[in-house]
Amino acid sequence: MISSHTQEATVVALEEDHFVFSLPNGQTIDWPRSCLAGKVDVHQTVHLLALTQTDLEKEKSVMARELLNELLQAKKDV
Repeated sequence: MISSHTQEATVVALEEDHFVFSLPNGQTIDWPRSCLAGKVDVHQTVHLLALTQTDLEKEKSVMARELLNELLQAKKDV
C-alpha cells in the first residue's frame, strides 16, 4: 500500500499559484495549487508521494479492485 511510502511535509506558505511545503530535513518544495485537491491551510500536514509510472498503474489497479469489492459487498448486504 502507498501509505507507507509517503513523506510528511508541512505547509509553510500559500502563494497565488503554489503551496510551499517544508520537509523534516529543512528542504522546501513549491507545489502547484492545481496538483492538490481540497482546502489546505498553513501549518497543515500533507503527505507527498512519488511513484514510477508502473507503480502508479499498480496502485490504480489495487484501488479499483478494492472499490469494486466494496460496491459488491454493499449490494450483497442489501
